[in-house]
Amino acid sequence: MTTCRVVIVISVFYALFVDAEGLCDDITTTIDLPSSSKTRYKCSGKRIANRIGTSPPGNCTKSTHPPIHVCTSEKITYNESVPSSGAHRLEWAAYGEYDYCPPQRWIHNLEHGGVVFLYHPCAPEVEVDRLKFLARSCLRRHIITPHLNMTKEMVPLALVTWGCVYTMSHVNFTLSSAWIREHALQAPEAAVSLDGQYRHWLIQKASEVNGSNDKDEVLCPNSDGFLQRFLATRKQNEIVTNTPRTTTTNFYWGIGVLIFLFLSIVFALLFCRRQLGYPRSAREHRAVFTKDSQFSVDSGQVALLSSRTENVSNNDDDDSDTTD
Repeated sequence: MTTCRVVIVISVFYALFVDAEGLCDDITTTIDLPSSSKTRYKCSGKRIANRIGTSPPGNCTKSTHPPIHVCTSEKITYNESVPSSGAHRLEWAAYGEYDYCPPQRWIHNLEHGGVVFLYHPCAPEVEVDRLKFLARSCLRRHIITPHLNMTKEMVPLALVTWGCVYTMSHVNFTLSSAWIREHALQAPEAAVSLDGQYRHWLIQKASEVNGSNDKDEVLCPNSDGFLQRFLATRKQNEIVTNTPRTTTTNFYWGIGVLIFLFLSIVFALLFCRRQLGYPRSAREHRAVFTKDSQFSVDSGQVALLSSRTENVSNNDDDDSDTTD
C-alpha cells in the first residue's frame, strides 16, 4: 500500500511540475491554423500590382499587451489585424521560413527579440523575394510567413517586432534595415536566443548571418550591398530553376522523336512487305503458295500447247513440200 502511494505521489509531481509544459503545449497541435490545407495560404487569385515607392513609417505602440502563456486547449484571438504582443503559446517557433506560421506561435518569438516578416499570399513575387532576402541577411532570429489579415490593397508587406509594426508596399533595403537595427532585440526576453521547438510547415530553417553570430549581435551587416547581392542571388536562382525545366523539355522532345522514327520505320516495313508480296500470315502464305503453284502449272500447260502447235505447223509444212 505504501508503494502505491509513493508511485501516485511521484506521478502527480511529474505531471504538475516536470511535464507541465508538455501537457499544456504538445507542439504538434494545429489548433491555431485557420485551415489544414497549405493551399489556403497560397495566392488563388490575381496578384497585387507592384507599387514601388517610399515605405510608410513603422507604427510602434506605446503600450503592449502582457505576454501570457496559454495552453493549446484554449483559443487565442487578437483584436489587431497584425498583432505585435499579447498572449501566445508556451513553445515558440523555430526561426526560419514557413508555408504558414500562426501568430499564436511567432508572438512568442517577438518576445525573445525576433523579427517576423509578413506578406500577403498575393503580394508581388519580386517583393516577397526581397522580403525574404532582407530577413536572411539581417538576423538569424527571423520568421517568414504569409499572413491572411494583411491589407491587400496598399500594404501587403510588414516587419513586426515586439510592440512595433512596420507596414510596406515595397521593400526598401535602406529604410527597412535601419528600422530593424532600431527595433529588433528590443523585447522583454531578448536574452533568449535559443531556437524554438514548433516546426509545423517549416520550409527552411534560419542560419547564422555572415558577419554576425547566433546571438545576432550585429544586425543587418553589410547592408550597403543588399541590392547588388539580391540581384545576383535572384539571377542565380533563375538559372538554377530554369536549367532542370530545359533539360526535361529536351528529354521529352528526344523521346518523342525516337517514337516518331520507330513508328515511321514500322509503317515503311509494312508498306514494303505489301508491295513486294510478302505474306503477313500463314493463311496468306498458303494462299499465295497455291496461287503461285497454279500459275506455274498453267504456264507449263501453255508451254506444252505451244510446243504441240509448233510441231503440227512443222508437219503441215513438210506435207506441203512433199505434195509439190
